[in-house]
Amino acid sequence: MNHAKQRVAAQTRRFLLALLAAPTCSFVAASRGCGTERETAAAFDHYIGASEGRIKSELHNGPSLFDELPEKRRRDAYAQLREGQVLVKQVNTRAEGHPIEVPQGLIHDWIGVLFIPNASLVQTLAVVQDYDNHQNIYKPEVRNSKLLQRNGDNFKVFLQFYKKSLVTVVINADFDINYEQFGTNRVVSHSYSTRSLKPDCVCALQRKRR
Repeated sequence: MNHAKQRVAAQTRRFLLALLAAPTCSFVAASRGCGTERETAAAFDHYIGASEGRIKSELHNGPSLFDELPEKRRRDAYAQLREGQVLVKQVNTRAEGHPIEVPQGLIHDWIGVLFIPNASLVQTLAVVQDYDNHQNIYKPEVRNSKLLQRNGDNFKVFLQFYKKSLVTVVINADFDINYEQFGTNRVVSHSYSTRSLKPDCVCALQRKRR
């Protein structure tokens, strides 16, 4: 792997870790057993639909992540990015100005940005789309990865995620991923989980041993 691809791999892995650092375990605590009730699923679908509408509008009309910040905070944010930091912010999509309630569930919606110096868009995509190698690039958080099918800019991918803290979570997931070109210097990917499950539907609580 050349130096540019190494920089892309290192920074995108930091981005993944920053998102995984968000409090995801509370969803496990909020859900009942291993099933998802219809009311919860319907609210989740409603949130996804509203979020996709918001994202589509932002892609075509803005704003960017920092456009609404005061000038000094915006300058500080760009300085942090140039220093290699990953900036993550929680997002709460609204429907007609009102929060979207999810009964018996909790949605974590995050947006993040990172800066990869001295790497082209082509080099970045070469790493991001190398799905068979994600298990090496993003280990140990990605324990297994496989490109199942590719048709142009459409990918079918299997990923096994692993996260261990007080609770160990292993998730096997299939994804449909589509890449869309915006002009000559911007690409957007849309990733949809088509199957997601925890092996044996168990999250193992790791107790500290004295």
